[in-house]
Amino acid sequence: SAAWAQPSGASIRPGIVAPADQLVGAPPAVFLLGSCMSAGKTAAAAAVVRELTRAGRRVGVAKVTGVSLRRDVLDMVDHGATVAYTFTDAGLPSTCGEGPTLRDDVLRAARGCLNALGRDGVDVAVIEFGDGLLGDYGVRALLEADDLRAAAHAVVFAATDPVAAFGGAILLEQLGVRIDVVTGPATDNSAGSAAVREATGLPSANARKQATLLGQIVIDALDRRAVVVAPYLMEAHA
Repeated sequence: SAAWAQPSGASIRPGIVAPADQLVGAPPAVFLLGSCMSAGKTAAAAAVVRELTRAGRRVGVAKVTGVSLRRDVLDMVDHGATVAYTFTDAGLPSTCGEGPTLRDDVLRAARGCLNALGRDGVDVAVIEFGDGLLGDYGVRALLEADDLRAAAHAVVFAATDPVAAFGGAILLEQLGVRIDVVTGPATDNSAGSAAVREATGLPSANARKQATLLGQIVIDALDRRAVVVAPYLMEAHA
């Protein structure tokens, strides 16, 4: 946008991530979505990063919505991520707000983060979306973008309770996004996990107690998606 190109006064632009209008060479991504803030997304992301790393995959991470804190991605680095970015690296102090200009900037920042991870040569990108599906931080705008939605080869949904898991599955289905596994406080005990599975028909895995299971579900989803995508890419580049 024009505002992006012409900052005035104090500014954090340009950053180390170049905002982008399209995805170029982005790696397969695992999306970490949640029903709200503090639903367990970062704990799940850290567990997924650790399990992917143990499986021999080079993992990069990014946080593409929320407020300007590096704490979450640094936690993922502590669990094995080799490189980390946030939307702040693309020049945004926050993704909260309304209006087409901010929406476009959030989209461009997210694409820039994924492109940067692709240039770094990671095998998998673990992408955390701060805030919930119905908040004001741009999560829905990103999921409504066809290219970003298609970049998700696996989707982990963190829910506070079974009702949140049920509602989240419905909302995401409306956006054309299918959850691969539910985690978060909703899965803190066997009763909650059973309720999630019964309500949604989806597998559940607690990030703290069942990290290996959570990681394996994600790896299986990534591998299934690779089987579907690879023939198309080979044909497209023939």
